[in-house]
Amino acid sequence: MVDWNYQSKMVAALAQSPALAHSKFTVLDVGASGGLEQIWRQYGALLHAHCFDPLVTEVDRLNAIEPSPNVRYHAAWITIADEEILAGKKAPGYPDTLSFHLTSAMRAARAMKQNYVQEVFNSGAPLVYADRNISIDDFCVEEKCASVDFIKIDTDGHDYYALRGAAQTLKTRGVLGLMIESQYHGSTHPYANTFSNIDLFMRECGYTLFHLDAWRYTRSGLPGVFCYDIQAQTRTGPVQWGDAVYFLDPLLHPELLDTLDAVALAKLLMLYDTFGLVDCVASLLQAMRDKGVELAGVDLTALLDACVPDNPYGLARYDEYIAFFDKDPTTFYPTRWDAACKKDEPEAAIVEPAPVAEIPETAAVVAEQVVMAVQPSPSSPDRSGWLARLFGKN
Repeated sequence: MVDWNYQSKMVAALAQSPALAHSKFTVLDVGASGGLEQIWRQYGALLHAHCFDPLVTEVDRLNAIEPSPNVRYHAAWITIADEEILAGKKAPGYPDTLSFHLTSAMRAARAMKQNYVQEVFNSGAPLVYADRNISIDDFCVEEKCASVDFIKIDTDGHDYYALRGAAQTLKTRGVLGLMIESQYHGSTHPYANTFSNIDLFMRECGYTLFHLDAWRYTRSGLPGVFCYDIQAQTRTGPVQWGDAVYFLDPLLHPELLDTLDAVALAKLLMLYDTFGLVDCVASLLQAMRDKGVELAGVDLTALLDACVPDNPYGLARYDEYIAFFDKDPTTFYPTRWDAACKKDEPEAAIVEPAPVAEIPETAAVVAEQVVMAVQPSPSSPDRSGWLARLFGKN
């Protein structure tokens, strides 16, 4: 799950560096009811955002309270004009596994008699929808967007079509990453709004999947505990959907180190760190350093050292950290890592056990049987310690 409250020191440092002094970081946010996520505000003066939502009243409200002149909200449906692709939205005759109507979230909505779109997405105001339909590609032409760095798509059911309407933008405007709501169930039509079609299209465009949520929804026959104070995903139940995050990957496609300029690589570093992918930051920094890429006012080695996580071995420099791992990777096994962490903790006071009364032989046999009866079975979710002892891995 993406931490939308994460504040990155690396993003702040790069955003203020001479390397990005004359740059813009452009975000397209499709499905922006509630406002642009705060995580993008840390990009400071670099940030330029176009945010889209079909709810006219909500868009007017957001524009009225927006503090930045570089962030604008547009009342519009983001789609695609290609009718052949749109046919996948209502295509009879294909097997279909869409099951959201069976969830406890839908049962709760019926029980509460709530119009979720009006009360949550539209802040309770009467629903007035935009009469504008436009694709991301056409919008970028109209607005003369020379480049786009990141696209977020969350439309509650129309995501694949909004994505397909960004095909030229992905190919020609230097998009570094994309986040999209993805349905795990639906029609087998090749243009249906499903994760399988989204993933295939993104891979064909040269992007790599870096993150995937698994949001669960209990069935209405036995509702489970919700994750938040809204009738939505639950702690248990079958998966329904999740946000998928894609980025360009210069480690997988080394030619990108030649085709992306230093500014684009710096922005990619910022995006990796924004989404908590510090290992990807370090790997890209190492590749840039080996390639001789230079960022004005930025010490790549110092950034690499900043990536080193807190560790029980006292390692602060990146090169030392990697050398330590290569010498003995088993020091990163959880048993050894956790044991090393405990060495730095104050020792707990030793408490002498209370004397145990002698148990008659028959009672001891019964006690042993009880202990065996409550031992976790191999199918128990908390069986790791028991299995370790079973196989002599104490």
